[in-house]
Amino acid sequence: MRNASLLAVLLVRGVSAAPCTEGPPHYRSYQVGRVLVTSPIGFSGAGSYSRIAALLPLRPGTSFDPEAFQAGASLVAREIREGFAPLPLHIVAVGGTLENCDDAARTLDVHYLVYSTVLPALFPRAIEPLAGYDRTRGVYGGLRVHADSIRLDSAASNDNVTGTLSLVSGPWRLTAAYRDVLTSGEKLVQSTLSAGYFGSTKNFRYGASVEGGNDGIDAKFVAGWSSGTWTASYGLEIGDAFAKQVADLGYKVTLSPRPRQAADRANYIGIAHRPLTVEARLGAGVILPFGAVPFSERFFGGNQKFAFLAGSPWDVRGQPFLRSVTDNRLGGSGGTRFYAWNLTVAKAVYGRPLVPRELGTAEFVENLDFAIKTAEGELSDAYLAKDPQVTSPAAALDQIAGALDALKTAADPLPAALASDLGRAARTVASMRQGAVLGSVLATSILPKVEADLTQLESTLGADAAGRVATLRLQLESGRQVIARGQSDPAYAAARKRADAAAARDFQPVEKILDTILYDLDIYSIAPVAIFDVARVWPSGAPAQAAVGGGLRLSVVNLDFTLGYALNPKPAPGLGRGAFFIQLDGADLFR
Repeated sequence: MRNASLLAVLLVRGVSAAPCTEGPPHYRSYQVGRVLVTSPIGFSGAGSYSRIAALLPLRPGTSFDPEAFQAGASLVAREIREGFAPLPLHIVAVGGTLENCDDAARTLDVHYLVYSTVLPALFPRAIEPLAGYDRTRGVYGGLRVHADSIRLDSAASNDNVTGTLSLVSGPWRLTAAYRDVLTSGEKLVQSTLSAGYFGSTKNFRYGASVEGGNDGIDAKFVAGWSSGTWTASYGLEIGDAFAKQVADLGYKVTLSPRPRQAADRANYIGIAHRPLTVEARLGAGVILPFGAVPFSERFFGGNQKFAFLAGSPWDVRGQPFLRSVTDNRLGGSGGTRFYAWNLTVAKAVYGRPLVPRELGTAEFVENLDFAIKTAEGELSDAYLAKDPQVTSPAAALDQIAGALDALKTAADPLPAALASDLGRAARTVASMRQGAVLGSVLATSILPKVEADLTQLESTLGADAAGRVATLRLQLESGRQVIARGQSDPAYAAARKRADAAAARDFQPVEKILDTILYDLDIYSIAPVAIFDVARVWPSGAPAQAAVGGGLRLSVVNLDFTLGYALNPKPAPGLGRGAFFIQLDGADLFR
């Protein structure tokens, strides 16, 4: 399953309205004021929720009806599942509340609260201005544009210009990149045009590109692996006169309070998280020359991250990262080997949880668990229906469906109880034909009830009509026995176990997403940051350099903005005592 991650700022909407104290039946015939459909995670441009509100049976100005109120919750859940995102798995829990009840005026507001792993597209065409300062470039400005099919990152100052432009079509990317920057020795000017392909599986990522520019034509290959808190990346570039390799190993863990047992879950929803985050990364690179290595392909390094492959959808670093040395100055006139180790520790001291405290109730947890188990059961049914070891009940279902259809005219009028049970049986048969495995319910509960109704009906009919009903009843019983035997088959039990295991495996990422949202995410938080780096580029004549420092981090959901200063304890000649650093990172929330 592909997870949907949040890539922009989300706004939490707290529950500030006064809840009504009585149950829905008490307010029958009150006049409806507002009808709201919102989420504890409010999306920028979430007009789809307003669209759903317009479809509800209760409208502003109408009389309140408890049955329509309950039906509205089901309609909201269905619209979200069907209309928001083409995900193979998603959970939707909808709770309806009545608010601002005025007994004197006999008015109230209706509010449906949506809690879902279905995430609408966030800022599909985001445009962000960029600005900053470092000693290499001075004051610089630029623009970042991330749209469905285009990516643009640019920055410019008096002496430095950098930029990449990527056109995206599925896994394919066409990227133009340009660098005109200062190093310790001379100007570095590089322009390239590359065509690349990138793919991924659950834990593995890969890509390749062919690149041409003012330094010749080369081929690049990248691969990456991630699992929980660990990541690893490797890159290989083959040029006319060299082969370059880079690799890194990363570790990141975020520690925040989690419930130790199921009974405590509600108490941990909406509390201040104040997580402790530890990030570490070890990287290295080597250039193997078999001719003159182009100046722009050497290792320089500094306090700016540089992608190994321009336009890559994930981070493979092509240069050493050291926060106490300004950009492109660590390696002097460029080296052919490097290593770098980076450590960042941040502890949030203030923040606001993404999910409001009002959702920390046993009722909400029960509703969410019910939604998860229902969806997981439906997925298990789908797997079971496709299992080759399970005998298809198609012939028995056809027999049962035919008998049910004929029984609709067994009497005029049909007894109400019989009509209801016939309808339920027909719906169950239809669901089974579409892949839902409900044979146990049909064989042990629904059809026996129908047969009991028919036995009672036979006693009220004439001989001929009773005979026809008895014949149809026997057809139902024959079909029921076929399905019941299939349920008791040892092969069925083994297939059900396989289907349950497959559904549970597929739902692990979903449950991880929900836990992250409930127990980890803040809409914003502020954290002091401590950093320590060590890096070296050689041959450059300079020993290993270090960075020790700190700063402040502002986190907005998964966007981390860090501002700080890193001191170089023993700077090599020309490198200076330290540097300010600015980092803007987007984290994968659901690793």
